[in-house]
Amino acid sequence: MTQSESSTRISESARVDRKPAWLLAMAFAVLIAAGITGMVRAGVAPMPAMLLIVGVPAAYVLGRWSIRHTPASPGGALPGSGSADDPIDAISRIAKIGTWELDLDTMTPFWSDEVCRIHGVAPGHIPTLEEAISYYAPESRERIAGIVRRGIEDGTPWDHELPFVAADGTRKWVRAIGSPLMDNGVCVKLWGAFQDITEMRLTRDRLEASQRRLTSAIEAAADGPWQYAPATGEVWYSEQFLKLIGIPAAEHERFEPTLRSCVDRLHPEDARRTMRAVVAHLRERRPFDVACRVRVECDTYRWFRVRGQSSMDADGNVTHLSGTITDIHEQHSAESRLDLAVRAANLGLWDWDIENGQFYFSDTYYRMLGYEPGEIEITNQSWAQICHPDDLADEQMDLGRHFAGETRQYVNEHRVRRRDGSWLWVRDAGEIVERHPDGKPKRMLGIHADIDASKRTSLALDQLNRLDNLESVEAKMTSIARTLAETFGACYVGIARIYGLDGGEPRAALIGGWHGGKPADPLDYALTSTPCEASVATEYCAHTDGVCEAFPHDRDLQAIGARAYHGLRLTDSSGAVIGVLFVIHDRPFTRPELMPRETMRLFGTRAAAELERAAIEEANRSSMERARDANRAKGEFLANMSHEIRTPMTAILGYGEILADEAIASGSARARDAAQVLRSNADHLMALIDDTLDVSKIEAREMTVESVPIDPAETIHEAVRTLRSRAEDRGLDLRVSITPDMPSTISSDPTRLRQVLINLIGNAIKFTERGRIEVRASHDPRERVVRIDVEDTGIGMTPAQLARVSKFLPFTQADTSTTRRFGGTGLGLMISNALATMLGGRLEIESAAGVGSTFRLVVSMGDLAESDATAPVRPERVSKTTSAGSTLEDVRVLLAEDCPDNQRLIRFHLERRGADVISVNDGREAIEALRDADPPFDIALLDMQMPELDGYDTAASIRSAGNAVPIVALTAHALAGDAKKCLDAGCSAHLPKPIDWDELARLTRSLTDAARARPAA
Repeated sequence: MTQSESSTRISESARVDRKPAWLLAMAFAVLIAAGITGMVRAGVAPMPAMLLIVGVPAAYVLGRWSIRHTPASPGGALPGSGSADDPIDAISRIAKIGTWELDLDTMTPFWSDEVCRIHGVAPGHIPTLEEAISYYAPESRERIAGIVRRGIEDGTPWDHELPFVAADGTRKWVRAIGSPLMDNGVCVKLWGAFQDITEMRLTRDRLEASQRRLTSAIEAAADGPWQYAPATGEVWYSEQFLKLIGIPAAEHERFEPTLRSCVDRLHPEDARRTMRAVVAHLRERRPFDVACRVRVECDTYRWFRVRGQSSMDADGNVTHLSGTITDIHEQHSAESRLDLAVRAANLGLWDWDIENGQFYFSDTYYRMLGYEPGEIEITNQSWAQICHPDDLADEQMDLGRHFAGETRQYVNEHRVRRRDGSWLWVRDAGEIVERHPDGKPKRMLGIHADIDASKRTSLALDQLNRLDNLESVEAKMTSIARTLAETFGACYVGIARIYGLDGGEPRAALIGGWHGGKPADPLDYALTSTPCEASVATEYCAHTDGVCEAFPHDRDLQAIGARAYHGLRLTDSSGAVIGVLFVIHDRPFTRPELMPRETMRLFGTRAAAELERAAIEEANRSSMERARDANRAKGEFLANMSHEIRTPMTAILGYGEILADEAIASGSARARDAAQVLRSNADHLMALIDDTLDVSKIEAREMTVESVPIDPAETIHEAVRTLRSRAEDRGLDLRVSITPDMPSTISSDPTRLRQVLINLIGNAIKFTERGRIEVRASHDPRERVVRIDVEDTGIGMTPAQLARVSKFLPFTQADTSTTRRFGGTGLGLMISNALATMLGGRLEIESAAGVGSTFRLVVSMGDLAESDATAPVRPERVSKTTSAGSTLEDVRVLLAEDCPDNQRLIRFHLERRGADVISVNDGREAIEALRDADPPFDIALLDMQMPELDGYDTAASIRSAGNAVPIVALTAHALAGDAKKCLDAGCSAHLPKPIDWDELARLTRSLTDAARARPAA
């Protein structure tokens, strides 16, 4: 049906017969009252209160106006469409509600000024019926036309909320209220009210969204809420409750909401005990908390924790029993839903004669402040004492902007002082209804709304959300305490940690508090005979007055001058008591609308979570510190052991080589064999030391690998050459097979790759008594990896042994008998696997007992493609003879070494190569020798662990004196960072012990030549 057709149908149904305007006014008052009722049922709290304060006075004045006036238009003058000084119009604007009527003679609607403003047209505008319908959203036009048509035909009144589009295109929600005026069954007039409810709809939508979030929170919670009304027997079970006891979602609607339906599910052994606890609670008025078994799905029982608390009316009769169930079968518990009740705010009406400075306040406003009506006089001068000083400037600024015409309405939220000295948050809204011809304000009307509870809660929640910006738990607890003190107007708020509950005297230690406008002093007190003890025992303890009389032995309460107390037990996620949150007032607590229990639960949950998190973090810090201390101690132990072992090993290996050379020269086979055994065992001991240090580096994540161009085939052959003689001594055939397409260059670490290969081939030799060992190498161009298999015909491993070894754990071998028979520490494979991973690959094992084993090393080829332009690094072969380039005949060396044996040994090897060596015993002698030397020394060799003055301080002193002589650091430490520490001290190079004599000669030669090549300063 088109808009025109709708209007035509309405016109055809019209019968005209007008009645006096006063009847319209009286009916309007009834409509407003009906509107209030409808909005309350809609669940909108602020607007009914607004209508009460605006609608009832408007109806009264409108009725008197209707009696005194005669209609001034065919439809009669509408209330709210009077002159500029008409208070009805002002109140209509504040309430955003206007009146309308439809003249059935002309089918012309008549609108009050507020209705015109809602439509976005000029006051006094007279629309056509078609125009009036056109403002409704397209989907609502046919509906409103039908509603009006039915009203004309059968006298059906209407009250609908509809989408609406104003003249300027603004989308709104409006409430259209209409009523036909019938005479002998014939409609003689249509009239009603029209209200802009956009804000109300938005408020309701937000409330519904909040309810949905609350419902979602309940569904996600671990607790299942329930409520029981003893008077009616009515029971409410939440969806989560039904879910916890195993009722399928499809059967939730059919589950009988009675007490019996749940009691029947209690375990027979627990039912009587549980019901006795409920009865005792109803008799003694204290919360009950019981653990019982409940039958769930598949007729099995689970343990639940059932808690409840009764609510009473003014006569002390129990109205409801509310509580939760928590599944504690696996010892988990959680906070149940927290339901903060929202109560409608009180309203106070005010009328300000700006010109004369006179105020009129309704009785409710005085009572809001704790006074009897008219008990105090509020003037412009006294307002500064009533309004909170922190809010006065903002209030005056908003008022001034409205006076200047910058805002359509004046709205401000501020605090006002109550009779008892406390502060009350109010929402002050008003509008200038009269102005002088020059625009100067003359009169203003408005309302005060008590928003104290919601405002304080909102501010508290905002503050709660800022807790994450605070670092320490003490700062967070103090912030929570301050927020609650300001919310409740309390003199003292504290959060204390509870200890000693497991034995001894239970005590509480204040973690954070707020007292007298500043952080509370530290406090540690005994719980016995205090309200905090009652809070811990019963979860929540409240005394609205007389708390000192109830706990006469609590001296702290006496000192504070406490009158009222609220305390809440704090528990961790396992349900264990960890603290208490308490609020103390120095006057009786008379503000139940602030919902202390619910608000404290909200803040207590956060406080408990922060306390638990702080405890966990402290435990973690302690554990980490202990781990760091243990790791540090292990590192220091390894470093010291390395030093203590490497220092004598330098002498053992050095003099062993000398003995070997002399044995060869003498031709004594026994001496040669002895020297060989000495060298072999010393090498084995050094390998153990190196493996242990490598494991330490890997565990500390200090092991690093380099990536340089290398020839993989040459690296493999070098590793095989190193071990070929050992294989031949055992009669084993050691073969190498490399595919022809192996790339000549890959990017890897030659030292670490050779280390892994030597370990794998060495293991194969150790565990193979006869047969062969084959090293096969190939590459996969798709995966860009090199595969190297080391296959032996040794003893192999059983599946259980293979599973054990494949874990690559340190100090792990196939079994203890293998360890006794073949020796070894079980570190090699762990190190090899770690290095394989660091080389971009992996280590794999295949083995069969009595057949043999295959160890497969897979390493990445790196970023280099095969290219002849990049020269690979060839593994260096250690030479036991001095090369021509390492002669030291023209080199003057200063040797600082405190160990006489090592001093003689180092000097022997340097002098054998032609060097002129001067020895000193410590760092101080080295500094003096360098200072007084003539001719000067070409190089200085410093042992870094000397007494008196160690090598690090010696090198630093040499450099601070301006001496640029090359310094080589000799150290028995071989852990990560040792070389850097030496270089940072001023050394030119670092050489670990046992000393590689060829490397020492090469390093001495190269550093000396480089120093001589530098131009003189």
